[in-house]
Amino acid sequence: MIDFSSPPEVKDKWKRKLKSMPKKLKLSWIPANYQTIQAETHEEYLLKLFAHEVQHREERRINLLLKQATLPKIPNKPFD
Repeated sequence: MIDFSSPPEVKDKWKRKLKSMPKKLKLSWIPANYQTIQAETHEEYLLKLFAHEVQHREERRINLLLKQATLPKIPNKPFD
């Protein structure tokens, strides 16, 4: 548990860990956005945090697949 009354050097240590651990787990959205999530319980916070991570991964996957598909680019003409 993080003690928020700790000295600044301890808080800095925790902040560094909060940035490095998600990288090890390959969670790319969480380090940049964990402070933006608001929830009333710890469970709700984790659920929202992981839901955003999953959504971000799905969006990246779709964009990668579209890029790899090499679909023809026709300007001003939507897909029919």
